[in-house]
Parts: sequence; C-alpha cells; structure tokens
Amino acid sequence: MTLAKLIAIACVSMMPPTLTQAAPLLYRASGISDTGGTATTGVASAVHCSNPTNQPVTVVVRIRHPNGTVAGRGSYEILKNETRTFVTRATAFVSFDANLNIAPIERGVAEVLSPSPHIFCTVIVHSAGGTTVPDFMSSLHMVRPLGGEE
Repeated sequence: MTLAKLIAIACVSMMPPTLTQAAPLLYRASGISDTGGTATTGVASAVHCSNPTNQPVTVVVRIRHPNGTVAGRGSYEILKNETRTFVTRATAFVSFDANLNIAPIERGVAEVLSPSPHIFCTVIVHSAGGTTVPDFMSSLHMVRPLGGEE
C-alpha cells in the first residue's frame, strides 16, 4: 500500500461521523415522550450531552418509536468542556442546540452515538410550560449497550 493511500485512510478514519455514517452506540434510554402542542403546553423530552475531552466530538442523538423505527435524529459538534442539548421539540423551559422536531411520540427510545467513549449524557422528560420551573421534570435512566448492538 502506498503512503498516499495510508494517509487517505487515516484522514477518513479521523473524520467525525455524519448523520449517515455509523458511530458507536454509547447510551440508550427508554421513556421518551412528547405530546406535541405549543412551546408552553404538554410534555417534551431533552437529551443533554457533555464533552469533557480536549477535542471536539460529534454526537448523534437518534430517537426511535416503540416499534423500533427511527422517529428522528440530529447531530452536533460538541467542543471542549461544552454541553449541548437535543430536544424533541422547542419548549419554553429548555433552551436547545438541536431540535429533532419529532412530536408526538410516546414510549420512545433515545440513543446517543459518538466516536468518543468520554461523552456523558442525561435525559429528562419535562412539562413544556414554565420558563424558570417546570410543573414536573423526570430524569430517565441511561444504559450503555452490552456490545454487538446497533
């Protein structure tokens, strides 16, 4: 193999994943809900992810319906020590970086994909109303895959 081919392979392998490229599945959480409606009504979900590393990392959040079909996905490059938020829809309570715009959904599954194992995330389901304090907010338990999962 020529040096040029080796360099090309190395450069491609270092590129961040896009929405069509596969990245390792880091986390899953079940219970994603969004009733739809205005920014101040109903229930919505948000996925917050942080990057504690010194390098920018692209994170993909994919939401699945209960039957496993993909409801929506989005990606965001998270810089050093940043936290970014993916939402199922815009609400008055949570500011966001990526709106997946997938409402309504009930009993959905959130999946976080990234080439960096250092990314950490949390998921909340919250009332859409209230700009300082929601009527309710609940954190969903995220799990790491056991291996061999897509």
